[in-house]
Amino acid sequence: PAPRAVARGEPGFEALRRAAVWNGRVPDRAPDLVLLPRTEAEVVAAVRMARGRGLPIAVRGGGHSWRGAPLRDGGALIDVSGLRGLRIDLRSRTARAGPGVTGGELVARLAPYGLAFPAGHCGEVALSGYLLAGGFGWNAGVWGPACDRVRAVEAVMPDGRAVRADREREPDLLWAARGGGPLFPGVVTAFELDLVPAPGHVARTTHAYDGADAAAVLEHLDAIAPRLAPEVEVTVAIGARAGRIGVTGTAFAAEPEAARRALAPLEEGPAAARERRVAEPSSLPGLHAEMAAVFPPGLRYAADVAWAEPPLAPTLLDAAGVVARAPSDRSFVMATLAPATPDRVGRTWGALSLAGAAFVACYAVWEEPARDAASEAWLRDAVAAVRPAARGRYVGEADLLAAPASDCYAPDAWERLAAVREGAGAPGVLHPPLGR
Repeated sequence: PAPRAVARGEPGFEALRRAAVWNGRVPDRAPDLVLLPRTEAEVVAAVRMARGRGLPIAVRGGGHSWRGAPLRDGGALIDVSGLRGLRIDLRSRTARAGPGVTGGELVARLAPYGLAFPAGHCGEVALSGYLLAGGFGWNAGVWGPACDRVRAVEAVMPDGRAVRADREREPDLLWAARGGGPLFPGVVTAFELDLVPAPGHVARTTHAYDGADAAAVLEHLDAIAPRLAPEVEVTVAIGARAGRIGVTGTAFAAEPEAARRALAPLEEGPAAARERRVAEPSSLPGLHAEMAAVFPPGLRYAADVAWAEPPLAPTLLDAAGVVARAPSDRSFVMATLAPATPDRVGRTWGALSLAGAAFVACYAVWEEPARDAASEAWLRDAVAAVRPAARGRYVGEADLLAAPASDCYAPDAWERLAAVREGAGAPGVLHPPLGR
């Protein structure tokens, strides 16, 4: 069966081109052909159609790449967002999910059964890019990166073959699917996932401080970080809006009192919080709703990220000075402390090979196209401020136009990815990572 195909210049093409990117800032790039398969068989036909026309292939899952990586000049764009099948096997505690299924949809479907999955922080992000990048989501200190729970993938290879990759068959492909991101040498049509028991109780403690208290607050976070339980994730957000610093702890515990104990170190803060909410009940769907408000669709975004090591206070204080000069008061710098993350990555079997004790992200967020250049310049300044603490980047959110994808991998993993890609025949068929 042939997938729907829309060529450049045909009715509906421009709407598809713009819809390929979630960001309100759509790159000025256009493929020659957009292919919209709904089944694995149509993906096979799409790959063969592109090859038959000599068109290099790019793949779109949910379109949440900050730089709009699926949009390339020329070639064919295969949009797999229509592959949205989701089957849950309660006996084996596994799920089979299409690449277009979002993390929020998966979490909501699992909740009635007391099951969960380490989905991304933003529920509207499709599983495809999130899992291929490694998948650092909620409760990473306990659940680890999501790619650890990818037990198999089904994919269409550059020669048009449909394959299943697991630890016994095509193990190199499964290895590449666990963190290979844009270097994965095929088009994924399904993920087979190991599920986890849902936490008994999720709670959030949130403090908002004046910017004048930044040094004391950040030094306190450095001091308590080694004492945080693995089930606690702490995020500090330094925003241009109102000059505030927000500190949020999220605990994934068995019951409310355990969550309160796990969050208690945050109550030792050295400064008086202007706003204070302690151990408020939440849920995975509730967390996704909160994040949707942080990143509303339709705005213009640019971002870059880095893994970092403590102490974070000096780096984040430098970043706070840059944030104060942001051309938009929506822009911010955020750092997430996720205990045990580096250790978990060290034991991961897959291409995912870099992590740090903290994840530092710089987000330029604005509304008017006239502020594009100023916002880009601000982002580069913010990234420069956090660079001294950087220990590599996370391919799922890294700006691959600013630095090469090799920054996101250990050298041996990078070399193995290149070899797997070469062996699968991807060069010349699949587009390379954006910008490289």
